[in-house]
Parts: sequence; C-alpha cells; structure tokens
Amino acid sequence: MKPRLATSLRPIGRVLAAVLLLAASDSAGAATGPGQYLRNTDDWFAGTEAQQIAANIRAHQSDVGGWPKNVDTTWKLQSEQQASPPTFDNGATTDELRFLARSYRAAKDERDRKTFDKGLEYILKAQYPNGGWPQRFPPGGGYARHITFNDNAMVRLMQLAREIRTLPMYDFVDEPRRAAAGQAFDRGVQCILKCQVKVDGKLTAWCAQHDENDFRPRPARSYELVSLSGSESVEIVRLLMSLDSPSDEVVRAIEGAVAWFKDARLQGIRQIEEPDEKSPTGKNKIVVKDAAAPPLWARFYEIGTNRPIFVDRDGAAKYDLSLIGYERRNGYGWYSDRPRRLLEEDYPAWKKKCGETSRDGATSEPIAVQARGALAFDSLPCERVPLGEPDDYKPCIALLPDGELWLTCFHQHKRDGNKVLEQTLLFRSKDGGRTWTGPDKLDLLGREPYLTMLRDGTIFITGHLLATDVRNPWGYTTGFVHRSADRGRTWSTTRVESEDVKPKAANHTSRNVLELSDGTLLLGVDYDGGGGPYFVWRSGDRGATWERNRPCQPGDFKSVYGFFGGETWLWQAQSGKVWAFVRVDSNELPIAGRPIAAGNDQSDHFILFSSSDEGRTFDRDRDFGDYGEMYMSLLRLGDKRLLLTYTVRDLKPPLGVRALLGKETLDGFAFDFAKDRLVLDAKTPAGQAQGGGFGPTVQLTDGALVTSYSYRGADNMTHVEVVRWNLPR
Repeated sequence: MKPRLATSLRPIGRVLAAVLLLAASDSAGAATGPGQYLRNTDDWFAGTEAQQIAANIRAHQSDVGGWPKNVDTTWKLQSEQQASPPTFDNGATTDELRFLARSYRAAKDERDRKTFDKGLEYILKAQYPNGGWPQRFPPGGGYARHITFNDNAMVRLMQLAREIRTLPMYDFVDEPRRAAAGQAFDRGVQCILKCQVKVDGKLTAWCAQHDENDFRPRPARSYELVSLSGSESVEIVRLLMSLDSPSDEVVRAIEGAVAWFKDARLQGIRQIEEPDEKSPTGKNKIVVKDAAAPPLWARFYEIGTNRPIFVDRDGAAKYDLSLIGYERRNGYGWYSDRPRRLLEEDYPAWKKKCGETSRDGATSEPIAVQARGALAFDSLPCERVPLGEPDDYKPCIALLPDGELWLTCFHQHKRDGNKVLEQTLLFRSKDGGRTWTGPDKLDLLGREPYLTMLRDGTIFITGHLLATDVRNPWGYTTGFVHRSADRGRTWSTTRVESEDVKPKAANHTSRNVLELSDGTLLLGVDYDGGGGPYFVWRSGDRGATWERNRPCQPGDFKSVYGFFGGETWLWQAQSGKVWAFVRVDSNELPIAGRPIAAGNDQSDHFILFSSSDEGRTFDRDRDFGDYGEMYMSLLRLGDKRLLLTYTVRDLKPPLGVRALLGKETLDGFAFDFAKDRLVLDAKTPAGQAQGGGFGPTVQLTDGALVTSYSYRGADNMTHVEVVRWNLPR
C-alpha cells in the first residue's frame, strides 16, 4: 500500500492522515471474505446481494463483538462455525466492519449499524492502555496476549481506527466513538515507538509480537522466535510514514528502520521451487545463487547478528533454509521482497515530502496565510508537483472511489486562418498526486475540460468547442457533456444543440454536473450568452439520458456571459437548496456601492444565486468575493469544515489560487474573505497576465488535500501544477 507522506507531528493528537480505505482491503487475509467487495459501488451495497452478505456477516459476529479468522463470513453461517473465536489475526474483524459501514450507508439497515457499533466497541475495549492490541480478545494466557504485529494485525486495527475518526463515510458513528477511535490510533503510534528494538544503541525494526507490559520482543509459535521481522516491519514503517506532522521521534524511528532494512537485504540469491519426490507435496523450496537476482529479505533475523533464521516446529533456530524439515520449509513464507518497494519508492517519496530531497522538478514553497485571524499558523508545508508541458492550461482534478486521481487540462494548437485545435489531456496518479502518468490525448471535443466524479464512480467531463476549432462543423460554439461509467475506457458524448432552441446561438454548460442527495443529476445549459434562454437539464439515470426541456429563470440577472455560461459552479446544501456560483461582468453587475472602471474580464466577480426548486428558478442572494476572484468551488472536508477555493485574476496581486476555511449551515455556508486567506499558488510573476487557475481541490482518504492550478511563468507561457498539503486540526 502506498503511504501518505508525513511532514511534522506536533502533537500526535493532530494526526489527520488515514490510509486508503480500499487499499487496506488488499492486505493479507482479504483475498476472500468481505474485503473482496469493498471496491464495489454504493448502488451495489444497496442491492439484494450485498444485503444478504451483510446478514451473513452479522450472523458470524461473536457475542463479544469480533469475527473469526479463516472463515468466509460472507457465506451463511454453518452450525459448526458458531464456536469459532473472534480474533484480529489474518484480517479478521476489520473488513467485516468496513463492509457493514458501506452497507449501512447504502441501505440504512439499523441492524448493520448496531453490529458495527458492537464491533467497534470490541476493538476499543481490546486495546491495552499502553496502545497495543493483542492478537485476540479476550487475550487468554498464551502468546496471543502479546502486542501483535504478526500478519499486520495491529497495523490493520490502527488503519481502521483512523478511518473511523477522519473519513466522512463513518459520520453515522457518534462523536464520542469517533473521538475514541482517533485516540486509540494515537496511543497505537506511541506503542509502536516503544516497541522498536535497539541494538547497540541503534534503532532497528520490530518483532512480530512484543510483551504487553514491557514492550520486549516475545516469541509466538514454536517456529516464531524472538527476532526482527523483515515482513511485518514494512507495514509499520509505512504507517509511520503516513503520519502528518511527524515528531522527531517518529522521524528517527523511520530512519532507523530504513537503515536496518538496507543492512538486512540479501543479495545474490534467489528462492525457487523444484520437484522433489521426498517432499509430501512433491515440491521443495530451495535457495540458489544468482548474481542478477533482485534483493530479498528474510522473514526473521537474529537480534544482534542480523543473520536470517529458519525454525522448525522443534523451536531450534537454523541459519539455512535447507536445514529445516519439508513441512515448515514449504509451508511458511521465509523470504520476501516487500521491503524493496519501501526502500526504492516509499522512502524517497517520504524524504521528498519532508523537504529533504527534491526530484522530478518538485518544489516545496510553503503555503502562506494572508491577513491571519483565527488560524494558528502563518504558513503550511506543502509539495508542489509540476506536470505536462508549457502552455497546458486550466487543470481540473477529481478523486476516483478507489483513490486514483485524475487531472484534465487542455492545450491549444494554432492552425492557419486563425483556427485552433484544442486538445483535451488526461493525467492519472495512483500515489496521491506525487507522480503522474500521461498525458493521454482524449478524443473528446471541448476546451476547458471540467471533471465531475459521482459517488458511484461515473465520470463526466464538460467543455465547449470554439467555433474556430478545426473540428467544429456546426459554425458556432457548442457545449459538450462526456460520460464514462468504466473508468474512461469508453465514453458517450452529448452535444448541446442550438438548432431546435436558438439556431446558431453559442451555448455553454455549467462547469460541473451536480449530483443531488437523492442521486438526481442537474446540469445548467444556456444559449447565446446574456440573452438566454436558460435550462437545467435533469437526469435520473446517472446521466445516461437527460430531460432537456426544464427551463430555468434566474431573477435579477444580466451578464454578457449568460447564467450558466458564466463558468457557473453548482452545489447543494444540507437542506436541499441548490446554489449557483455565477461569474458576471462587473461593469453590468458591479458590487453594491463599488462601481468599477476596469473593462477587462480579469476584473469580473461572482454572485451567489439559490434555488429551492431544483433549478427551475434562481434568486439572487449576494455578491461573493471581490472583483477579480473567480472559479469558485466548495469541498466538504472530513472534519466537517468547508474549503472554498478560487483564483485571484486581477487587482489584488499576487495572482493565483486561494483557499478559505468556512462552516456549513443548513441552507448554505459562511466564509470570511477578509481573513485567513491561504495562498495556494502565487507563482505568476508581477507584471504577467494571470495564467488561469481553476483551483479545484480533493481530499484523500488520509486527510491530505490536492489542489490543481495553472500559472503563467516568466516565459509568458502557462504551466500546470498540483500542490499537496494538509490542514492542522
């Protein structure tokens, strides 16, 4: 699993990061059972199959609240399974709770919620006061009572605890329990630090289990001796790397473990399997010399000597795999290459995030705070990642349900006769925006492509094709809505046609497609700029078809851009009220009491309009922001705050993307533009025209924020960048 990178941690109670929910289901033990379903859509979780599986999972829950291991709890409970004890081993209990959370949110079956609450209480009750978890609860008197990292049991529990505390998916959990989950995670971090083994004063790695009282390494089964783990220690380090704001102690723990992994790697050998008539299975694992083989790590290392050890059921350590019997030799994972990715990818990325290295052109100019008021900081650390090539323009970013990031932008190519060809580009990132693949050149018409991601993973790209584009046969600017239900493998396209409404009139859509709370989709459409007419298209089938004849009447409105063509962005409040953030020509609609002389469109501003009838009528509410502040968009954060991002285009240098923190009300939102402006981007040099922006932001499941923007460089060309950043709690 790719980690969330850390910066500084003061105090640990401010941890915001949560590992990827879906990636957590990829860990060992989740190939079958509830984990295999966690990538499914909300619609699937509301369906008959998911509800039957939820019923099966509920039936498998023990009286104390947990679930058994090595039992597929998605199948109907059999009578002989009723005695299976609950545990945290082999992935048990955590993915059952994730499944029930998804099921409850989709179907609102109170039985799921009650079962989830009981399971969460079981996890919280099982944690020792020192932050560790046993392998099972009640722990009994055997090795299961020890703090258990074996098979990543404790790491999985901490991942789930942090998800419950930080992810909106768990907002059905009451605040005391969510707070308790966050505190459990914090105690777990402290326990991990106390368990790290020191050898000759140097921090190394972890044993697969540690004493629940004094944190010493402890043995488990006869062939699992006191040792340093070359396997479990990998996920422990990744968890520490995922912490936002790491303390010096956390940084030392990571650096010590990484140094140990480098010392412990085994070069020049390869493990293979060969036929062997003497083996009960007819096969046998052997180790051969191979100078070209990639490095391997042993499962267990002797503390002090760092020699790999191999153990049979007699409990006697050997230093060669061939010296133990066939059963354990072939029935256990003695070698692994998992630390290789940690060293080659995760550790350099973490170092870069911490500002200690720089590669691929990434920079780390901090995010400044203008007019600080309520915020307790003057700047925030961040990571800025460039992508694309000069003159790529106006990026838009979106987060897929599985954690992958998409970023669209476009590039204008000049053609003869004042013609252009504007190419839509798509970049993808699977590591939270640190690295990107692409661009893919999409065969989709329309400039300024804007992404909308529905809750079920359906993707929309809106845009408009200029009349001067060489691919435009219609002779007027026309809007497009492109839709994909299969992660972009195929696309369907809807063109906004003027012929039957207002022939040859230019038309535009709203920037985004709005998904209402009931799943209905709304899209704003208008014709011929300020003259209208205006419509709100409606879809009840995720945009496969649209009802196009629903007229919209905006009150007290006039602007050359049109109502939706004014780069309007739509948002729904908790009450159901729909808000339209509308860009207007400031000479036609100046801010009250502040007439403006500037005549260029860099001085436009936004006005809020609201609708209580799903867009049939809109009432003018108030000016929003100041002159030259554009491209508004809102993001609901995991901690219940709202984040507003927008771009300063003129009048108030430095130019670039800004963000404000605000609060949500039942009918809308509240922001103070006068204080606490977060300067996400100020890279356009003084004297240069602003190079676009957009500035939409997404929040990853670990709490990290990723914002996209474009700026104009000293070369007078536009450049695309993303900034990765975090907000203290």
